[in-house]
Amino acid sequence: VDAMIKQARQNHPEGEYVLGYAVDLPFENDSFDLVVTYLSLIDIDLLQDAVTEMARVLRPTGRVLVANLSSFSTSSAMFGKRYCKETGEQLRPVGNYLTEEKGWFEWNGMRIQNWHRPLSTYLRVFLGAGLALRFFDEPAPSGGPPERVRSYKRMPYLMMMEWEK
Repeated sequence: VDAMIKQARQNHPEGEYVLGYAVDLPFENDSFDLVVTYLSLIDIDLLQDAVTEMARVLRPTGRVLVANLSSFSTSSAMFGKRYCKETGEQLRPVGNYLTEEKGWFEWNGMRIQNWHRPLSTYLRVFLGAGLALRFFDEPAPSGGPPERVRSYKRMPYLMMMEWEK
């Protein structure tokens, strides 16, 4: 984290950088017009606490923008990689979609834990925090390797949401 803050200060010295935890944000109530969470909800153990904190620091009519792996994608990741015998193409079977679970994932020398949560969990938590859904999308890929584009068109990889306080 220190290296990330150092790099951010080098790139944008005028910025203000504050370390904190999603479940205990170091800001006053009604401090922000916008909160952005980008591929981080899958990393947070205490999702409800984190979303409650996001809502707390938002001003009335403020927005939370969410970009997260889709629940279909995280469910298939929990199931593990499977390949078509005929073509060798990676398949994306849905695992235990309705079961929330945390698993370990490794790539490029990194090892992290991610949560799979069904879409209903995310909706229930944000609605429970008093937020209103204003936008939802599962965007189709706009480029990239053809095999990944085909795969992502069959099963959405990302979901994007906009919530209003």
